[in-house]
Amino acid sequence: MACSKTGSFGPAPSPSSPSAPSSAPASAPASAPVDASTSSASPRYEGVGLFPLTCLMNHSCEPNAEVHFEDAGPGAGVVAAVHALRGVKAGEELRHSYVDETRPVFLRAADLAAFGFRCDCARCVRARGGGQNIN
Repeated sequence: MACSKTGSFGPAPSPSSPSAPSSAPASAPASAPVDASTSSASPRYEGVGLFPLTCLMNHSCEPNAEVHFEDAGPGAGVVAAVHALRGVKAGEELRHSYVDETRPVFLRAADLAAFGFRCDCARCVRARGGGQNIN
């Protein structure tokens, strides 16, 4: 699920700039990068990418990291860059969210179930009655 990304790749949009679509249909043809000399937008790429190191990251609905797809420079394509969302202790596993973690628990569960996955992160355990702060 986290091993490949389909759709738009490129630098994360700044908060003041409009964002490009985060995904495209899997059947969408790959296109060439946007020519930065003719566009004020950051270079964007359409297609499918394989990012093997991010495949090793597990999911959490309370992630401590997120993955950004960034331009690696002229002719180098795109890299997946992992950014911490909070302080990460030595030895703590980096986890990112496979789904939109702002959605209610039942919608996150449905999104993950489509991949045959049941989330057992602390947030989902609490939501299933294993603690306080159900969200």
